[in-house]
Amino acid sequence: MNKRELSILDAAQTVFAKYGVSKTTMGDIAEAAGVARQTVYNAFATKNDILRASVRLETEKTIAEVRAAWEKSASLEERIDIFHEVGPLRWYEIVQTYPDLAELLEGLHHIAAEEMQKGQLAWENMFIEMFEQQGVESVDPDLSHQDLADFLFYSGKTAKYGAESSDHMRKRLRACKIAFLNLVKR
Repeated sequence: MNKRELSILDAAQTVFAKYGVSKTTMGDIAEAAGVARQTVYNAFATKNDILRASVRLETEKTIAEVRAAWEKSASLEERIDIFHEVGPLRWYEIVQTYPDLAELLEGLHHIAAEEMQKGQLAWENMFIEMFEQQGVESVDPDLSHQDLADFLFYSGKTAKYGAESSDHMRKRLRACKIAFLNLVKR
């Protein structure tokens, strides 16, 4: 993406957080980006294209941040903590601050669902790569690396449902980590 597209996406995310996806217009995004509406349309044909690009960009940035932190951490336990902190916990706290942003971040908007699925696959592939590097195997021979990656991703992602606070979310993520570590041998 070029600098102008990144600027438009940054502005769009701010406006989505403020008004929600459904109430945001291309004019709102153009105004927030400080560009003409036609400039926004030249970069992204529709608001749905902006939504998809925003979800893709945030997923890529978060995965890159986790990978960079993993470079400094050798243990499986620490890497799970990093994923939980940078992924599920951070997104939980953002949504608590900007409830209308949940539509964008969680892919509840049907347009972003495909990007969310691609993001999930990228996370799971990164987990599988880590399992292979660290010699992680399931204690149950019927559970593959893919099954373990799916569990790690979804246990973190779904921990937010009904969480009453960040502390409550942290406790849930700790329980998810303990459950995961009991599923594997190294």
